[in-house]
Amino acid sequence: MPKQMKLTTDKHSRKDQRVRTQKLITETSGMDLIQKSCPKYLSSYARAMWTKLVPILQASGYVKQADKGTIEAFCINYQLLRKGYDSIKTDGVVTKVSKTVVNQRTGETYEDNAGWKRNPASQIIDSATAKLNSLAHELGLTPSARASLLQLSDDNDEEPNIKEMLNGGSEF
Repeated sequence: MPKQMKLTTDKHSRKDQRVRTQKLITETSGMDLIQKSCPKYLSSYARAMWTKLVPILQASGYVKQADKGTIEAFCINYQLLRKGYDSIKTDGVVTKVSKTVVNQRTGETYEDNAGWKRNPASQIIDSATAKLNSLAHELGLTPSARASLLQLSDDNDEEPNIKEMLNGGSEF
């Protein structure tokens, strides 16, 4: 996986990183910032994550309304992660598997230990963690990806710029 570009306005960071970030902010200045209000269909942990995350992203100045789906997916996967963890705290990492055995002579039934199985919530945690990482770094609507697109647009001035593409002003 290629190294992600750092977006920063910190005066102690490298000049090229600050210039790239400022260019991103300038190029996307006409776009609406991400809405602060949480979508009504998000609940529980996802709503809490939205409430904490969006003000931070708004303050950055380069996360826009076009990123809403990415942020929603991030919040939903965070909720899946937390619900999976809650299940493991309640039910354990593994659960006992038993089978019903019928005594052929008497017809009586009883439960016999058939072993242990992994709590399905652990698979949900694995999947949600991978998606959270992917959503944070790899989707084309993330700020880092826009910075990559801005760098690519410098190489070919005949191509539409990122602002035009994200505002629907050009096909890509």
